[in-house]
Amino acid sequence: MKTIIIDIDDTVADSTNYLMKYAIEFDKYYARGEGIIDSSKDLTRCFNWPKDILKLFLEKVFDKYLDEIPSIKDSVDIINKLKQAGHKIIFVSSRNEEQMKEPYKRTLNWLKQNNFQFDKLIVKERYKGPVIEKEKADIFIDDSIGQTTYVSDNYKVEVILFSKIKENYNNIKIIDNWNEIYKTIN
Repeated sequence: MKTIIIDIDDTVADSTNYLMKYAIEFDKYYARGEGIIDSSKDLTRCFNWPKDILKLFLEKVFDKYLDEIPSIKDSVDIINKLKQAGHKIIFVSSRNEEQMKEPYKRTLNWLKQNNFQFDKLIVKERYKGPVIEKEKADIFIDDSIGQTTYVSDNYKVEVILFSKIKENYNNIKIIDNWNEIYKTIN
């Protein structure tokens, strides 16, 4: 069986889509009010806020609504099928104290609330390559082009970019739904 490393935000948690309405309101009242500058970036970068405003957003919005973020369609069912088939499931996230209070506990509670079955949770890991190496991962699934490209270039692991983008990247499978991920792994 395989060891599968899976990112959380925008891979299994629909974070950007859910929090965008709050981010737009926050931008109007606390930031520059310029709206979305670059929609290709994740939620914390698409407004191009300076660090102090981003920190305020994370404190006022991300931390407050974290527990309400829904899971991405079919992610729970597919991950649980993979776990039941004997695969080792490890969630790895860059969530940290700058984004929320008690990142491990809050993320663990979110995974449990959403009924994910898994073997391990690791938080505060901005760069996932060392975890992939330490855990001897076979498959890495993430929504970040930067993370997946770096891992693909530096580690011997099957890489899946969870995204709707249409570009091709060497040795990276680009898949935008969990049913296709399941077909790829099994």
